[in-house]
Amino acid sequence: MSNKKAIILAAGKSSKFYPPLYDKPKAKAVSVFLGVFFVTFGLLLIVNLNGLTLRGDSLASLSDSQEIFSLESNDKSKDGNDIYRYSVGSDLPDISLLAFAPHSLSVYHNGNLEYRWDATKQFASAISIPLGTLSAFDTITIEIDSGWDSRRLYVGLTSVVNGYISLFESVQVFIMGLLIAIGVYAVSLFAFKPKETYFLSFMVYDIFTVALVFVSSNLFLQFLSKNLASVMQMLDYNSTLLLILGFLQTVSSFRLLYISIPRPLSHLFSWYGIALCCLAFRFFFAGYSIEKEFFRILITSLGAIAVLWGVAKHKQGSYILLVGYAVVLAVQAILSIVDAGNVLQESLALTTIRSLRLSFVLFSITTMLFINYRFSNKFKEAERLAISRQELISTLDKKVDEQTAKIREQDRKRQAMMANIFHDLRSPLFVVKGLLESVAADQAFDARKLHIIKERVDYIADLSEDLLLSAKLEDGQVSIMCDVVDLNRLVCEVVESFSDSARKREVTLRTELHGATPELLIWGDELRLKQAIANVVINALNYSPLGEVVHVETYARGSIAGLSIEDNGIGIEPNELRNIFSRYYRASHTNSRNSSGLGLSIAADLIDLHRGTIKATSAVGEGTRFTIEIPLLEQAN
Repeated sequence: MSNKKAIILAAGKSSKFYPPLYDKPKAKAVSVFLGVFFVTFGLLLIVNLNGLTLRGDSLASLSDSQEIFSLESNDKSKDGNDIYRYSVGSDLPDISLLAFAPHSLSVYHNGNLEYRWDATKQFASAISIPLGTLSAFDTITIEIDSGWDSRRLYVGLTSVVNGYISLFESVQVFIMGLLIAIGVYAVSLFAFKPKETYFLSFMVYDIFTVALVFVSSNLFLQFLSKNLASVMQMLDYNSTLLLILGFLQTVSSFRLLYISIPRPLSHLFSWYGIALCCLAFRFFFAGYSIEKEFFRILITSLGAIAVLWGVAKHKQGSYILLVGYAVVLAVQAILSIVDAGNVLQESLALTTIRSLRLSFVLFSITTMLFINYRFSNKFKEAERLAISRQELISTLDKKVDEQTAKIREQDRKRQAMMANIFHDLRSPLFVVKGLLESVAADQAFDARKLHIIKERVDYIADLSEDLLLSAKLEDGQVSIMCDVVDLNRLVCEVVESFSDSARKREVTLRTELHGATPELLIWGDELRLKQAIANVVINALNYSPLGEVVHVETYARGSIAGLSIEDNGIGIEPNELRNIFSRYYRASHTNSRNSSGLGLSIAADLIDLHRGTIKATSAVGEGTRFTIEIPLLEQAN
């Protein structure tokens, strides 16, 4: 094998097992994800940059402002704690500090300890520290424990700060109520659809989200004892809950999209894997660290990758989860940048988003939207199937009615035909019986009477054969033994066999054979083809007046061999022409005592067995033309 061929084969084999990296669904999914991510990230960045920060070392600008300002640390203590030192600058009205989830916080007024906060003894997500009315020569010093995850300290008029605290707590209560409602909704769905196992992981995620929002709220103060607060601080509950929620997000996404977790990750996402990761977080990443935040984002990104795979595989509703993940990762990214150093000062709006855990709440909402979308599609599919079923039933009813009407019509025709046949059988039998009685009474041989008897007996025999063959054709019991047949020769033999009958009827049989080739070869059963052609020729002879001509012509057109039989007889009425090939049909003008009425239906069935067609055109008083077409030998093969 040449090297060129080997390369081509290798490329073909590799493409079978390694699909191309680029395809339209994946590209579209990634584009949507990145678009939502960067739009959300940009909006959050703009909101954060528009936040107000108190620059310098004076609080004088607070005198008449209705805004809340963030504070920047401007010193460090010997223990490494952040120091916020500000002079008042001018007489100020009643002002307050606003702090979010501090570990420990000390406020000094003119060198004297004014306020002390210890998270091991009490806890709140947002606290207001009133400083009262300050004179121009006062100094405010705030010391924050270095173990605090980020610098989230704000100052403003007491009325403004208290109004914000009230609004913040109201939103917390609303969010908890919303999450509880989502959880109840998920439980009710699972109760009615226990086979939808992804509800379990989602319900656990919702419970942990409620827990995170609840323990981060001021409402938790009344349930929190001193010992419990110490235990929660020891376990680093905030980071632990965030990590667990990240794991549950990813597990829920895998199960929502019916994706099995790969074996290397299955242990990591098990209950013991999550527990070990939480312990590692607590004892190896003390306080805030880049590594801890990176690991959280990595866990969330695994869920986003699973959703991207679901979108590429056309999983229904995957774009809803994809948008949710893009927003969650954008929020995590902007918060990580703010926490990483002094590049950005965190604004009150961004702190609010962080403290209310809006990214996790948003994921719960998008997940519930995804579940609703899936269930609505199932309902739509059920409705569509019900409509299709109803349409199918209606169609079947219509078909049954049509078939019933058709069967009744066939029965009616069968009965009419059988009455005609019984009449046709009875008449020759009476003739034969009368002649036999006459011969027996005269005791003399009458050759003419014997000829009539023979003619009537032959008619009865032919009618019996037609009845038997028609019944076999109706039941599909007639088989054909195919071989190469010369249609020209076959037609000549049939015409020759009817020459005496035509002479007696004073009708001329005129034959014109296709002359392009000496033979017109087709594939068929010679005996059955003779029967079919003979029935049509008999029909033409029976309905041709004395002295007329019956034209029999063969021809070839393309891949078709054809035969036309034309008479100048009485013709057929238009309303009867479409039924002449039907079983049990006999034209109303039939008056030939030699016709059974079955010949044309038998001919049509036999031609159909040869994959051919038979048609009739007629004009009343002018005659009828029958056309038989059968595939030529090459086409038949």
